[in-house]
Amino acid sequence: MGMSAHDTNAQGPVNGSSTGAAEPAPDLAALLATSPARSPHRCCFLLHVRPEKLTEYVAAHQDVWEEMRTALTDAGWRNYSLFLRAEDGMVVGYFEADDVDAAQEAMGRAAISPRWEAAMGSTSPPAAGRSRCCRSTSTCPERPHMADSACRAACAVASFSDHLSSRPAGDPVPAISDTPQPAVPMRDRLPALRGAATWDEVDPAALAAWDAPYGPHEQWDLRIEDREVPGPYGPVPVRVYTPAAPATAARPVLVWCHGGGFMHGDLDMPEADAVARGVAGRAGAVVVSVDYRLCDEPPELGGRRARRLPGPEVVVRAPIPLQDLVAAVRWTRQNATELGIDGQRLALGGASAGGNLAAATTLHLAQRGESPAASLLLYPVAHPVSPEPTAEETEVLAGVPQMMRFNRSTMTLMSENYLGRPLADATTDDFPGLGTPEQLSVLPRTYIESDEFDDLRISARRYAEQLTAAGVAVEYVVREGVAHGHLNRIGLPEAAQTMDRLAEILTDL
Repeated sequence: MGMSAHDTNAQGPVNGSSTGAAEPAPDLAALLATSPARSPHRCCFLLHVRPEKLTEYVAAHQDVWEEMRTALTDAGWRNYSLFLRAEDGMVVGYFEADDVDAAQEAMGRAAISPRWEAAMGSTSPPAAGRSRCCRSTSTCPERPHMADSACRAACAVASFSDHLSSRPAGDPVPAISDTPQPAVPMRDRLPALRGAATWDEVDPAALAAWDAPYGPHEQWDLRIEDREVPGPYGPVPVRVYTPAAPATAARPVLVWCHGGGFMHGDLDMPEADAVARGVAGRAGAVVVSVDYRLCDEPPELGGRRARRLPGPEVVVRAPIPLQDLVAAVRWTRQNATELGIDGQRLALGGASAGGNLAAATTLHLAQRGESPAASLLLYPVAHPVSPEPTAEETEVLAGVPQMMRFNRSTMTLMSENYLGRPLADATTDDFPGLGTPEQLSVLPRTYIESDEFDDLRISARRYAEQLTAAGVAVEYVVREGVAHGHLNRIGLPEAAQTMDRLAEILTDL
């Protein structure tokens, strides 16, 4: 469906062999057949917004949101959410109530409703149709206040079908736009999030606009295979991406590490899967994406247990994730002939917490005479707490919404949880930014990229300065217009630019 909410937009991989293409959309009839027609407690309803009116729609929604939220609560609505398909302006609303019909009728009588309809009038074409509700009682494990995404998608398709079938025979559906509209840039989506301290406080329309897709999944002709690497704490799952076209020589290879605060993430998230596909396809390189062991959340962040990998039960703390990555790098080199790679043209890279692991593992290996040919670090966590910002960084970061900030207390909590011991005991295996110039001088060519609207840019910039002082060849780039984790945004032009640069470096090795 391409519907957007505040959840992860991941393209599932195809194991064994693959063309790299996205899986075909589910058959409409099948979705309708499995979407119950009615529920007294949950409802999805359809709206349309002209794509070129998206900014106006969000602004109008925000103007009335505080009064609207009170009216919705008084009418008995709970867990109200909006999901937006930006390419054609389809919006699916979702809510729960003790009695859906009564809640809808109560909202229709609310004083805010006529003003709301007037405010929305210029953004939507005339639309007919009826709501479609579902019986699903499942919830999203990552966002327990929202309905399961598969249920939402089925409801969206069902509602869209209702909209078409309810029109008089031969009456055309009004066009939303004659030509595809460009997605709203990330920079222009940020202001609508300001003023909220948590994601739950964000206006649903602003949240839907923030999470709206930027474009389609990239298509690459690749063979993709899941493997397991022997590690000191049990098998380490890896996913190997190989261009399908025959190679005329051994290929360069990137060992890649996703992020997630040392607590979250997997091989299916865009920062892992989409990046691996994009870099392998662009560079004609092999990419080995590593699924390292994760720490449980601390109580302050919910205390959820991390996903477990095969092997004995262990309490995951540093340096266990690093040791998983070391094992993956060594396995990749040992199996160079089978993988069709040149082990001397191996780059090690990662993003966010994965950037930390890539940087620390590169230093760990370099100190032992096993240095990769290059280190590729995207918005990395190089220090246990962020160094002092520059005046320019302070000014830019002041405009970042509060729930997207990595302030000192957040960084301390995350770092202490990863270490499992006092920060004063951290070493370069934990945070490479703690290294001395002499220690860092053994590092290979390093590419460091930070995001403009991200507190971690302070650590990235400082680490680049440290490497320069140590005599390491460093390229430091601030990716303008994006917030932390931009590689998780499918279709984002800036993500494509990042993958372009990673591929150029790999090709250069």
